[in-house]
Amino acid sequence: LGNNISHIETLVKEASAIAKEAISNQARGQYEPAAAAEENDQVLDSYQRKAASTPAITPREAFLMPTEAVSAADAPGRLCAEAVCPYPPGIPLIIPGESITRDVIKRLQRLQNKGASIVGAKDATLQTFQVLSDNKEQDLASGGMSET
Repeated sequence: LGNNISHIETLVKEASAIAKEAISNQARGQYEPAAAAEENDQVLDSYQRKAASTPAITPREAFLMPTEAVSAADAPGRLCAEAVCPYPPGIPLIIPGESITRDVIKRLQRLQNKGASIVGAKDATLQTFQVLSDNKEQDLASGGMSET
């Protein structure tokens, strides 16, 4: 993209279409910039608080372990097996190896309801989350890792 004039013209055309759609959505009351900005500020605050937290295992370890899907209601307390990223702002709210909390799920759902896209989640509707399989979480809780 951007290698020739045709690419640049396409980029300008598509950016204009996005801007027109945003203006139209705002006129219909489907997008509230002030509310979205406030929500983004809250998300960024949670990122700052979360920065001090340490995942139970590294993202690489979590990525390589067996996983299963669980409902959003059953996800709190389980170790996440995927990076779930609301866009905007485009920063993962949870990464593999971190414990899923009710707060994280609520924030993701609120952002999605306000029009954010959810990237990285196997289920972008946020009805289910990919977590480490139960037996692997039990192994981690006991301080060991069994071979399966």
